[in-house]
Amino acid sequence: MSIRLSDEQKLAAATCARRAFIEAGPGSGKTAVAAERYGVLRFDGNPCGLGLLALSFARSARGELEDRVRRRWGSHALQWPHRVCTLDTLHCAIVSHLLRTGAVTWPGGHTELLVHDSWRGHAGSRLLPSGYRFCRSVALDGRKVTSGTSTLAQKRYGYSRKEAYESRLGAGVCTHDEVRQLLEAVIRNPALRPPMEEYLKTTTKAMIVDEVFDGNWLDMMIVALAALADVPCTVIGDPWQALYQFRSAQPDLVQDIIKRLEFTPLEIKGSHRFKTTEMRDLARKLRTGTGVTVRS
Repeated sequence: MSIRLSDEQKLAAATCARRAFIEAGPGSGKTAVAAERYGVLRFDGNPCGLGLLALSFARSARGELEDRVRRRWGSHALQWPHRVCTLDTLHCAIVSHLLRTGAVTWPGGHTELLVHDSWRGHAGSRLLPSGYRFCRSVALDGRKVTSGTSTLAQKRYGYSRKEAYESRLGAGVCTHDEVRQLLEAVIRNPALRPPMEEYLKTTTKAMIVDEVFDGNWLDMMIVALAALADVPCTVIGDPWQALYQFRSAQPDLVQDIIKRLEFTPLEIKGSHRFKTTEMRDLARKLRTGTGVTVRS
């Protein structure tokens, strides 16, 4: 599959920066650049044995990026350990590593978990209202995973009864919420963070994060840990297109991490959505906060 890239897209995809922030506006071809960047890093002539990791937040976006990579570079570009996956998949992989190495212990001694999207349909679970203060959740007691309670930001299926909840955990069953809660607790404890950093360093050749402004606190801490472990990181996105309700996205935190960790900024201004000079000029002014007058 041959594609035509603009000079801006080529420079962004081929950058030598170990920490790169590609800011790309609407219609600028973010996914195309992410796929091109994947190929540049995948076939850089450095067979180090580590996996190239391209991350998206939704399964549909992951599928689109994987399809772009396959059509552009061939199926062999996705041979293990190289892969395109969601952040949730990476979360589960990290938790599995922590459990297998004994960095943390799960109820019942499980080292592999059965992770569901939600508790809906599970015995003893029910739809809990927004603001409910006694939703069961996982916490850490030293290195031991235990059950606690949390307040719900929005309604969802869950458990309020401790016995029913702990029975599911003891069977090695949880949801992606428990995986995230565990990882947040690990990251907030400096003594537990090194195994997580070691996993990222010893398994990841480079990391690409598409639509990075959809990231929340946990997502961005993982990116930060990878960057601090000297894993080459490329983040791609548009601060004006963040889905603020999606996974509790925190665009301001994304900007802060990009700045503090000194990611090299690369901007793609061209867009196939704006056909005329007037449209391009209007889009530029709106993105820079310049006032405009709309004529009737």
